[in-house]
Amino acid sequence: MDVSSILNGLKILIPLLPFFKKLLFFDTFFSLSNKEKSEAITYLKECADEHEPLDKYKQELMLLDYKMSTNYLLNDYILKYFISNKLKNIKFCNSMFLLKDFYSYNDFNVKTKTKMIIIPIIVLILGIVFGCGTTFFVVSENQFPKSLLDWFFWGGLTLVSIQYIYYSSYTLWCYFHMVRKVNDFNIFISLVRMKILLQNKSLNNIL
Repeated sequence: MDVSSILNGLKILIPLLPFFKKLLFFDTFFSLSNKEKSEAITYLKECADEHEPLDKYKQELMLLDYKMSTNYLLNDYILKYFISNKLKNIKFCNSMFLLKDFYSYNDFNVKTKTKMIIIPIIVLILGIVFGCGTTFFVVSENQFPKSLLDWFFWGGLTLVSIQYIYYSSYTLWCYFHMVRKVNDFNIFISLVRMKILLQNKSLNNIL
């Protein structure tokens, strides 16, 4: 098979690239375009505490559209933490936007949910079991599936195995980064709030 034939074959996959991107990459605020990020920050700066249920729900939907958490204050702290040291904090901040169900945010404090880690661990184990099952079948039979139905079954099982292992491993990796820096992030929130209080106090004294 010559190079041109291979290239022509690869061209067939071009329309599927957006689909593969959606499968392999996780969208958060940091995966948005610069224009979308700018729009998100502009909207975030305009946010305020909404007490009317529909207004609050609308605000949450808008924040989710921008791939952030539903709490505008938490988003503000996350982005400020990211800006304070972009290189060191981007993994943590990305994890905060991605794993919204893996922590709680109350009284200006983030607390990780340790029980949630069981889910990706179980999915990882299932992925390994499915992968080992497929490998064992091929090795024990000493041949690849013959019928089209067998190809669909074992091929599908292989894809499920890869997907489970990939998603669960990435989730565990993000959770690790979140747990590793959550205390530092909580301290950062306290310092930011303290700075704002001191600024307001100084302003009141001047007035």
